[in-house]
Amino acid sequence: MSGVNKRGNLMKSYKAGDTIELSVALTDVSGITKVVAAFRGVQEGRQIWMRANGRGQTSATVVLGTKVEETARPDEYFLQMLAVDDKAGNHKEYTRNDIRFMIEGSSQDTDPPELVTVTLK
Repeated sequence: MSGVNKRGNLMKSYKAGDTIELSVALTDVSGITKVVAAFRGVQEGRQIWMRANGRGQTSATVVLGTKVEETARPDEYFLQMLAVDDKAGNHKEYTRNDIRFMIEGSSQDTDPPELVTVTLK
């Protein structure tokens, strides 16, 4: 599925129940242990996190994924951070603002809880 963002660019779009997948090709002499991705919403700044295990492979395509929840806010999301770790304890974070997707539709409950009263007892 694809949609158009506010700048008129064509990009993938998802709705509740869909699975978002990110494929990351990596190499490392000691072996890849962990891959974490954080996507950030352009409008509200909400984040969507994905994690995967590199299983100690020295060369791998790691696929991270997450299911779009019913409560996910419609927005355009960009890859704010991609972090990778290896067996030797090395860690590196990458930024790729060009990796983007849309979440379409609307959650039924978009208002935060309303405070009715607070009482000290």
